Order: sequence, then structure tokens, then C-alpha cells
Amino acid sequence: GVLSLSLPRYRLPREVLERDIAYIRGLGVEIRTGQPVDGPRLRSLLAEYDAVYLAIGLTRDKLLRLPGHDAEGVLLGGAFLHEVRHGRPSRMGNRVLVIGGGNVAFDVARSAVRLGARVEMMCLEGPEDMPALPDEVREGQEEGIVIHHRRSPQRFEVGGGRVTGVATLAVDRIETDELGRLLPVTVPGSEKLLEADTVVFAIGQGPDVEPLKEVGFGLNARGLVSVTDDALHTGVDKLYAGGDAASGPTTVVAAMGMGRRAARSIASDLGYPIADLDVFGPLPKVEAADAIALGHKAGHRTEPRMGPEHTPAAERVKDFAPFESVLDEATAVAEAARCLQCGGCADCRVCDSVCEARALRYDQKPELIELVVGGVIVATGFSEYDPSRLNYGYGRYPNVVTQFQLARMLDPIGPTEGKVVRPLDGKVARRIVMVQCVGSRGDAQGNKDMNAYCSRVCCMVSLKHAGLIKKSFVPDAQITICYIDIRAFGKGYEEYYDRVKTKGVRFLKGLPARVRQDDATGDLLLDVEDQHTARRIELRADLVVLATATEPARGTEDLVRMLTVSRDESGFIREFHPKIRPTDSSVKNVMVAGCSQGPKDITDTISQSGSAAASLAAYLGDGFITLNPLVAHVDADRCRACGRCEESCEFQAVVVGPNLHAEVEEALCEGCGKCSVICPTGAIRVFGAHDEQIEGMMEALRTHES
Repeated sequence: GVLSLSLPRYRLPREVLERDIAYIRGLGVEIRTGQPVDGPRLRSLLAEYDAVYLAIGLTRDKLLRLPGHDAEGVLLGGAFLHEVRHGRPSRMGNRVLVIGGGNVAFDVARSAVRLGARVEMMCLEGPEDMPALPDEVREGQEEGIVIHHRRSPQRFEVGGGRVTGVATLAVDRIETDELGRLLPVTVPGSEKLLEADTVVFAIGQGPDVEPLKEVGFGLNARGLVSVTDDALHTGVDKLYAGGDAASGPTTVVAAMGMGRRAARSIASDLGYPIADLDVFGPLPKVEAADAIALGHKAGHRTEPRMGPEHTPAAERVKDFAPFESVLDEATAVAEAARCLQCGGCADCRVCDSVCEARALRYDQKPELIELVVGGVIVATGFSEYDPSRLNYGYGRYPNVVTQFQLARMLDPIGPTEGKVVRPLDGKVARRIVMVQCVGSRGDAQGNKDMNAYCSRVCCMVSLKHAGLIKKSFVPDAQITICYIDIRAFGKGYEEYYDRVKTKGVRFLKGLPARVRQDDATGDLLLDVEDQHTARRIELRADLVVLATATEPARGTEDLVRMLTVSRDESGFIREFHPKIRPTDSSVKNVMVAGCSQGPKDITDTISQSGSAAASLAAYLGDGFITLNPLVAHVDADRCRACGRCEESCEFQAVVVGPNLHAEVEEALCEGCGKCSVICPTGAIRVFGAHDEQIEGMMEALRTHES
């Protein structure tokens, strides 16, 4: 099966597998290989044996039939791994792109790395949503794999009959159909070409059941073999099914567990129930009082996990040898001894014993609550710019982090317990380079993939972290801040900037073109042109910290659509007027505050939030609404129902009704006059702003002046 045919050797050495197979043979089991099974053959097996267990796995690779998919160099993940197990694939080039974000995709990518290829991956999901195991992602990035998140393939670029790249679009969000299949919603105009001479699909697999369907077992909506109960019956007499063919993609351990369930079920049906399949038997139950005592004894300490040692990435990519060591006895005992000190919830419910308010509810379930309100304040915050699309090595080199990740390092209860370290090896970071405007001010950098606006807070965040590190964490740290301009605009900010400079922080006017890693030491290398001296400077750093841009929060587009408010050119919610009504939106009872309206610091966010709350309270407090009398109105005889006014109205106040003329909802109209300007027949005008009224006012002014 997959263990011997396609699982990479660095996961399971051949000698280990052969040892287990030999043990099974030693039990008296006869193993026949090279035996094709179709419908008639399966029928004959059912007639010959008292029970047949169908465990055919997932052998059919899924393929997106995009334009150019039949070009040379477009491969399937399962077939690729099978060929790798038996030698280098004949069609593999030197630059490989893997489509997919699951564990199989990483098997493909990491195998290609070991064959000497330059490997990149692309997937629909963001870094936090990838289906692959977190350790798999981390280890793959350590081995030099570049991951392009939230990209959807659109077509293959082909030259001379061979694939040369994949044209992709950015993914705004992922929806699903009734069968759970992913339906990416892409961003128009976001096309990006990912160059490759080999593209491998690893987006899922299915069972090859077509030759067997005539036997009569059913398939579920996902095309998997349907089992009728926990005993793994298929509904066909004497036929059982399990493994991935019945459960869908899972782990080897889970598939082996289903095999054990099938053995128990088959033995029971044949009249020979098995009583000793459980190696350890039922575990003893611990009384609640004893569990509470253990919890109090453990205290609030969090002990780090004792994991196996790994061969360094630079060494392990040279061959397919296993790189994860086995725990020795001392380490295994230490790991077991950290019970109740792991820092994660194990549902032991000891917390209930110390909560005097009895506020914990273990039976609480998610619920959807519908609220009827008179107003809404949108304060959805922001999302961090994904810097992995730039040449700064983020997502590829572990020692490249963002300012948010550095803030977690500085937190005494954070992942490093307040230590500024290199994520690669845990050593103290003494040479730190901070890079500003990562994803911001793209026009100033000549990069159209970045945001044009300034994110406002990045400079002060970098100054704050640099000052804190020098003062309290690593006093002898050598910190360099690479910048375009330092924008210290708030009260006391310029003075803080001056204090940081006196602490020995170096400021270098210029941004690095790219970040490279010295694989021998793990150091990061940056080339920067100092714009003050026009000299090229090479920096060597333990840690590179990226000041990433502030972007609209994920889901803002859906929220804008639901609330029918407007967005600005950067994707943030547009305020009604930036000076006169900065917290109002285009909808009267929807206010906006904080970074949902645009990048800002905490002080401005608090001020705007108070203003939004006061504005909404004033709007709702009296129980009635004062309307603007100077609103638009329609001359039905002149209107030809072209709909231009409806399209131009950002307040949704104009609608072309069933009477075939435009109608104005006066409660929504703000009297801006945009509709009257765009109307080709002059059918819609604003009270107080008719042409003859404006001309009369002008005439009165002229007469008065004369």
C-alpha cells in the first residue's frame, strides 16, 4: 500500500516496514501482491471467503482541468511520490511548484527539495488555515520551501510544449458548496505569475471504485465507500470497508485503527469474538478530588515540551534519511512528568474547583443570536499585511518575524517568556534589523503590489520595541532601523524618537532589496543602500523584524455588502466627510471607528470611538430623526428610468420603481446632488438647488453688488 509505494523514505525507512510485514507473515498471514481486483474478481472472493475487508485507499489524484493542464511537466502528487520512491521522476525539472496545502502537498514538496529542485508551494488558505500539520509547515519552510498563500490557479503558461508557470489570482475568501468542496472567491485584477518548469497537483485524492461498483456497495456524497455502522459493514453480505476509502483522507494511524475495528467486527460476526485487542486495557478512572489535588500540586507552571531532536535543515535535505530522533528514556519520562503543566486545556475541569463565581459552563454550545438594533458602530479593526509575497524571506527563514511576533516575544507570558531569541535555534538575538514600510507606501518604493498609503503606527511601534529591547531585554543589542522616513507625528512622539536615538539605535535611510540566509550559521544577510551617503552596506543579523502594513480586516467586504456602506480606494470603510462627520458612514445609523475606517494609533482610535458612540446616541436618543429638507425629488414626466441616478447614489436613496420612474427615499437622501448632475434629462433635482433658484441667487448677488 501507500506505506511501501509512495510514503517518503524519510518518514518510514524501508527496513522498519519490512520488519513489521515479516511479523505479520510470521502470524501465518498469506500476502499476495500484484493481484488486480475488479467486480467479477471481488464477487469470486466473496464466494470463496467468509469475510472480505475492502481497504483500497485513495489512489486517484484530483486534477484541475485548467487551460494548459496537459502540458509536459504538469504532474499528479500521488504518481509523483510513487516515482520518487523508486527513483527521480523523469519529467521533473529544476523549479517545482506544488499546488496544495495539505500533508501530501508537503510530502511532494519536501521530496522535490531532496532531489535538488527549487520548490515553491501555493494554496488557497492563509498561513493560519492550512490543512497541513503546523510542524509540517514549519519544517518545510526550514528546508527552503516558499509558500504563496491565498492564491488560486487560473491557467498554465506553456512554452515549447512544457509548462513555464501558473497564472494565479489572489483569494479574497473561501466558500464551500453543499458537499464541502472549496469555492475560492478571487480578487479581480490581482493576477500574478508563478514561474516553474514542473507543477505538481496535490489537492486531494479519491478512491478508484469504478471497477468494483457492480458488487452493489453504496457510495456517499463524497464518492467514498459507504459503511452502514461502526462495525464497518457495507450493506453487501460479508463485505467490510475501512481506511481512507471509507473515511476520506486521514492518517496512517487512523487507518490502522479502522483495520483493528474491522478485525474485531469480522471476528465477532464469525462467532470468534476477540477480547484482547486492546494492548493496555481500560485505563483506571481518577476521582475528582484526586484530580483537583493534582492540579493544585502542579500549580501555574508551564513546562516546555520535550520533543525529539531533528537533523538541521541544511543536512537533512541532502538525502531521504530519517531526520527525527527517537526519544531516549530520560526525555520520555520528563515529557510524561509535565502532565497538567503543558499550558493547554485538556478538559480536566480542575479550573471549576477554584472558580468561586461558578462561571464555567462546560455544556455551552455555539449559537446564533439575532438582535434588533437602532444603530451599528463598525469597529472591526485591521488585518496584518502578509509579507511572504516580498523578498524579505518571511515564511521561508524562521529568523524573519513581524513586529507583532516580536511583541509576543517581549511578553513575559508569551511563547519565549520575555526573551528576544532567534526562532531557528533559540539563541539570544543580539543583532537586530528592523525594516519599515513593509507593505506600505508602495508608490514610494515603486512596488504596485504594496499599499499606497502610510500605515501611521509602524514607525512608533519599531521605536518602542527598539527602546524596550535596549532598556530591559538585551542592553548590548545592536539594533538597526531601515526606513524611508520616520513619521513621529503625535504628542511626545518626536521626543521619544530622540530618546531612542540616544540609546544607541542606528537609523539607516534605505530599505533592503532582499534578505538572504547563511545556511551554515542561520544568520540573515541584507544589502541596503544608504541614501545619505549613496554607499551599499551589508548587514548581518540574528533577527529581522518587519513593520508590516495595516490592511482592512478580513471580512470587511462582506460586512460592507450587508450594511450597504461605502469603501474607499484602499478597502477601508469610507467616512461621510473626513473633517465635518468623520465617524458617520454613508448610512445614517451606521458609524465607523478605529482602524475599520483607516490606519490609526490607539489614541486616535479611542477618540474616534467616543465620537462614534456620542453621534449614534444623539441619533437615537430623542426617539425621532431630524431629516434634511433639502433632498432630491423626481419629475416623473421627464424621467425615462435609465437607472443612472440609482447607480450613482452611494446612500441607496434612489430606486427605479415598478412605475418606471425613479423614486427617492427621503429618509436616506443626504442631498449631495450627485444624481441631479448625472441625470441626462434633468428629471431629478435637489430642493433648494434648482437651476432657476441658483440663477436667482446669482442675479441677486449681481444686483446687490451693482
